[in-house]
Amino acid sequence: MKSHQIRQPPRHPPPQHTPPKHFCFIWHALRKDIEFNHKSISASLVERATTILMMSAAFILISCFLLTVVEPEVQLLHALFETSSAFTTCGLSTGECANWNWMAKVILTVNMYCGRIGTLTLAFALTRHKKESPHQYPDLSLC
Repeated sequence: MKSHQIRQPPRHPPPQHTPPKHFCFIWHALRKDIEFNHKSISASLVERATTILMMSAAFILISCFLLTVVEPEVQLLHALFETSSAFTTCGLSTGECANWNWMAKVILTVNMYCGRIGTLTLAFALTRHKKESPHQYPDLSLC
């Protein structure tokens, strides 16, 4: 090989974007009924619980981000503790939030409210539309 030639690395096919194997295994395991203590838990109930868990985690992380935006001097760990404590309505606090501005207190209050009613209930309340009834009531004439 001549000294002025640059050796090219071997060409490999581009990687295929497939989900990790452990994720596929967990997803496959959640798609069927789970048996525990001689009782079965339906896949729809597992999906509902997973949805609640993911929505709650997303809500806590988003509110933690908003809290760090409106209170830039707060540490991330303290903000995460305060938002998760407010969401779970457990009553724990680091004591820092007494000195925070009103917007940070509103974020914590919304966290407490949404944690109390639940994320799935809140999502259903905000998205459900009243179904139109297939029947019609007769008109009432008083005269």
